[in-house]
Amino acid sequence: MSADGPTGSGSRHLGLDLGGTNVKWAVVEHDGDAWTCLDRGQFATPISSGEAAVIDRLVRNAPLSLRAMKATINRQMAFRDGIEHADTDDLVRTAMRSADAKEGVRARMDRRDADFTGV
Repeated sequence: MSADGPTGSGSRHLGLDLGGTNVKWAVVEHDGDAWTCLDRGQFATPISSGEAAVIDRLVRNAPLSLRAMKATINRQMAFRDGIEHADTDDLVRTAMRSADAKEGVRARMDRRDADFTGV
């Protein structure tokens, strides 16, 4: 494992194991025939506290680890840039402007379950 970050020019991959009792994650690099673990960690899943508690715990990870995870996900999703997606972009924009989106934010801030209506 390298605490200094990427060790070469290979592809990087994020692995997540969202288990019922633990969340485990690792960022690995594949270069030729070699696999190198760049960073990894785990924490107890606060599953009895609900989905929001699991998400809250994920976002409290160390900033460098989150940066590595985000970069890995962005690189892995780069393949989609060449695929037509105007229709799904429209769906996302509609969802983001919806009453449900506003309700979701309010509910999150109020620490309560959202009351979605599909509008």
